[in-house]
Amino acid sequence: MNDLNSKDNSTSALTLLVILALVCLFLPWGTVSGYSGGQITMTGINGRFTLLRASIPNWFTVAMGAAGIIAAILRIKRIATLPKIIPVLALLFSSIYSITGLFVLSFGDGATIGPGVLLINAVTIGGLVLIIRKS
Repeated sequence: MNDLNSKDNSTSALTLLVILALVCLFLPWGTVSGYSGGQITMTGINGRFTLLRASIPNWFTVAMGAAGIIAAILRIKRIATLPKIIPVLALLFSSIYSITGLFVLSFGDGATIGPGVLLINAVTIGGLVLIIRKS
C-alpha cells in the first residue's frame, strides 16, 4: 500500500515537471548583448545552443525532456511497457543541452541568464532523480 502511494506521488510530481517544462518554452532563457548596444533575448521557442557542432533548438530540448517524463509516467502507471533507459536517455539528452546553455550564458561575454534555462535545468535534473529512484 505504501509503495502504491509512493508511485502516485511520483507521477504527480512528474506531471508537475511536464507542466513546468512547457512553461519554460515561454520564459526568457537568456539575453545576449551586441556591440552596438542592442540585445537579443532568446526563449524556449526561438533560441538554440550548440554542443560539439550539433545545434539543437531550445524547443527540442524541452520536448525531449517532456517526452522522457511522459514516458516515465506511462511506465510507472504500467500503461506502456518501456525499458527504464528510454526516459532516462531522453532526460539525459535534455539535461546535457540545458546545462550547456546555462554554461554558455554564464561565461559568455555580454550574456545574462534568464529564468527559463534555470527552470529547464531543474525540471530535467529533478525528472532524472525521480525516474531513477521511483520507476
